[in-house]
Amino acid sequence: DNKIIKSFNSSLKKKLISEGLLSAKLKSEISKILKVKYITLCPNGTMALYLALSSLKLKKNDEVIIPDRAWISAAHVIMKMNLRCKIAEVEKDRPIIDLSKLKKIITKKTKVIIAVHMGGRACDMKKLKSIAKKNNIKVIEDAAQAFGSKQYGKYLGTQSDIGCFS
Repeated sequence: DNKIIKSFNSSLKKKLISEGLLSAKLKSEISKILKVKYITLCPNGTMALYLALSSLKLKKNDEVIIPDRAWISAAHVIMKMNLRCKIAEVEKDRPIIDLSKLKKIITKKTKVIIAVHMGGRACDMKKLKSIAKKNNIKVIEDAAQAFGSKQYGKYLGTQSDIGCFS
């Protein structure tokens, strides 16, 4: 505990709040746990979604599909980036994107699907990735509520083009 407090205080004094030794250690540990090569720390999930969408070099009015059960930040980021937000229905008994209904709202302008793993529950990621691949669409996982949850033996947030945690 003393070691953690000293390290934290050192980071504060050096004004390295989000990029000091503690952050590097956290990135390393998360990378090991999730078995992923690249990690970027953000101050919140909204910023993570913003960075994820920004990295895809989308154009004005490109469509991004999100489920109708998600935190407002996904829709807010999409609208602030001048993208078109399309809402997909969720399954009747689970708050996750309904893949059978998703297919019906995909258009040529659809560039991204954000799968939100509510409470650690996920849609069938293999099927979602297959749909996305057929339509040349990127998949972002909003795994804010799913850190440590798995599907097919892999962590949620690691089964798509980009995973975001909070």
